[in-house]
Amino acid sequence: MAGIEAVGEGRSASQQQRDKTYDAIGKVGKAVGLASGVADVLYPGSGSVMRGVGGAITGAATVGRGLGNVIDDAYDRDDQNRHEQTQRDIARMKDQAARDKINKNTPRGHSKITED
Repeated sequence: MAGIEAVGEGRSASQQQRDKTYDAIGKVGKAVGLASGVADVLYPGSGSVMRGVGGAITGAATVGRGLGNVIDDAYDRDDQNRHEQTQRDIARMKDQAARDKINKNTPRGHSKITED
């Protein structure tokens, strides 16, 4: 399944939409940071505050994207583990059905097949 390493078409629509959202938030943060130079000319001292706000917005976008990727990866691993367990259960049930079929036709007094 798609995990942290997956990009582009390998990612689900919700993952791609989330990435677009965080890209937009990051662009807003960068724009606020760039506007800080103009604000500093008009209102001396305000530029450093705006740079800080822009940096915080950009940082929040980066953290949000990273957290989303970690959560997606955890769900993907959980899905893979469930799939593997289901495959083991199916194999066990097939083995049991085969043993039951053989044992059903085994004459009385002969050894029955048991699980390993």
